[in-house]
Amino acid sequence: MKSIFINKDSKLRSGYKILLVFIVINVLIALFETLLAAFMIAFKIKRSYLSSASQYLQEIIFFIVPVISWKLIEKKPLKDMGFNKNKKGFFDFLFGMFLGAAFISIVFFVLLFSRNIQISKSILKPDFTVNTLTDILLFMSVGFAEETFCRGYCMGSMMQTRNKWLILIVPSVIFSALHSFNPHMRPLFFINTFLIGLLFSYMRLKASDIWLPIGFHAMWDYFEGSVWGLYDSGIPQNGVYHSIVNSKNIINGGFTGPEGGIIVTLVVLAGFIVIKMCYKKQDSKVIISK
Repeated sequence: MKSIFINKDSKLRSGYKILLVFIVINVLIALFETLLAAFMIAFKIKRSYLSSASQYLQEIIFFIVPVISWKLIEKKPLKDMGFNKNKKGFFDFLFGMFLGAAFISIVFFVLLFSRNIQISKSILKPDFTVNTLTDILLFMSVGFAEETFCRGYCMGSMMQTRNKWLILIVPSVIFSALHSFNPHMRPLFFINTFLIGLLFSYMRLKASDIWLPIGFHAMWDYFEGSVWGLYDSGIPQNGVYHSIVNSKNIINGGFTGPEGGIIVTLVVLAGFIVIKMCYKKQDSKVIISK
């Protein structure tokens, strides 16, 4: 019976660790969102501010809880979670930002030139607003929070299994599941979010840190919504440009957004090749053996 919960190294099995942290995260989110809503109602703060405050609150909790669990309960250094403090980590973060922006931009232009989407104004007439700047902070927080939980804590916890495929796949399934409650979902969306999660896991494996997937994740989301104005996981966005879906199909993903379309599938698969080429000298066995 004990073996159900404890592995042969006398450690709590990874799945239970992840589940417990996820439960704590959601309990804290529910608690603090209730308190936040009560505070804003009591002081008659505009409801529009509640959504923004709630979003940042969720990201903070998704970041802090895994870090505290890793440091105080796992008693491991943050570098084992993927937070390497060196020049390479800084380079990986910047390179990830470049790749994220470039890859989603490729998706946008393929959809635009194939007439699967159109933009409401000329591409020479961008509509810059205050949100163009503030959204950078928002999507940076999303990238840090989701990658700290999925690639930092979940992937880090799975390393005790010493099974490369479990280490790669389990966090990717969790990442896809986290997006399962978004509107206008379709089967290809879950396949693509799983593949994106798998790409992020592969990035951590090859780069030996989570700076690369954090940068990629943040800029993919930022350029998708706040620049190109594409639907982001089923949620309409107003960016520098406003993209309009001409007709719902498997190419553009319809109202799900590009993640529900085949173009993203192809671009993400190409991402594995790019990462393999750029990090071919990295020794991924180091990260597995911990």
